[in-house]
Amino acid sequence: MFVNPKENNKERNYGIDMLRIFAVIMIVTLHCFTGGGLLEYSVKGTALYNMVYIMTIINYAGVDIFALISGYVAFYNEGKKYDFSKYIELWIQVVFYGVLLNAVFGMVKPEWNTLRNYISFLFPVTSGPYWYFCAYTGLYVMKPLLDKGLQNVKREFSGKLIVVLLLSFSLISLFSDVFTLSRGYTAFWIIILYIIGYLINKFKFFDNYSNRKLIILVLLLIILTFASIYLIPNKKVFFVNLNFDMLISYVSLLVVLIAICMVVLFARIRFKSRVGMVVSILSTTSFSIYLVDCHPMFWNLVVENAYVRYSTLGIVTILIKIFSFIIPFVSFVMIFDLFRIYLFNALKIYIFADNIEKLVGKFIDKIYRAL
Repeated sequence: MFVNPKENNKERNYGIDMLRIFAVIMIVTLHCFTGGGLLEYSVKGTALYNMVYIMTIINYAGVDIFALISGYVAFYNEGKKYDFSKYIELWIQVVFYGVLLNAVFGMVKPEWNTLRNYISFLFPVTSGPYWYFCAYTGLYVMKPLLDKGLQNVKREFSGKLIVVLLLSFSLISLFSDVFTLSRGYTAFWIIILYIIGYLINKFKFFDNYSNRKLIILVLLLIILTFASIYLIPNKKVFFVNLNFDMLISYVSLLVVLIAICMVVLFARIRFKSRVGMVVSILSTTSFSIYLVDCHPMFWNLVVENAYVRYSTLGIVTILIKIFSFIIPFVSFVMIFDLFRIYLFNALKIYIFADNIEKLVGKFIDKIYRAL
């Protein structure tokens, strides 16, 4: 199933498609433990507390993985024309699920069925219901410039750049948010991960690491992060505020390294063409799973504090309860989104997006010429 890490081609990587699915499941699982209330209500030192934090740490890399993948697959498009219409299609997808779920949950809580809410979902960047989409918008604006620069960098410079990015932003930001990364909830952090993902694929920096070494490294990083919640005190040392959970963050060096290892590992997986095609199709639904799971109304009704009532049960029972939600939820959204994709194709949304791109291009051109 794994291939030689030195293999290098620009064919579609079905392993990365599989990772998209895996990463969104990680995010949904993470939300069950954090938003579901178990993280907040578990008592330190108990078996429940340890299990909740281990599961949180294992799944925390999901968002970083998505950002790394954006850069990783961008390398496959090196030299191709910048396609803004893809972003327009993504915007329409966000609006579709925002408005649809507002209407569905508005039946349960009529007070949510307001014009104000519908308008907010029509403009998801300015209203901000999805922080990752807002951050991704910042990345997409910078993408043409980033890609031009990344296409021309040399291997040695790139390796040093990755080290500098991780030390400057990931490490320093743990102690002081001098770069305003807000624990990773910003476009700037998504851009940094995009750059790292692109360069990892371009120069195959982890080719010298065997699959076994990468898996062991992931396990060690998880253990080290878990140990930190007991070893790091809640106090100020000199001018630095220490928090017991400071290493559980999107900008945490340990979390980023876990994400990088997983991208490299999954990129080496190969499927037979038919299986690969199925994986590829299902991976296109991963963003929609995120949109449903993080929809403010779905979060309020389904996710928030949903598992607090199970906190007195055994660990195995809690895990069964959580995954008995995750598996049907992910499966249902996948199937529904395949119909959504069919609908978008039938309505020729891609043509509409192309026309919007042309209009935006003409508008920008007019402003440029006027200046």
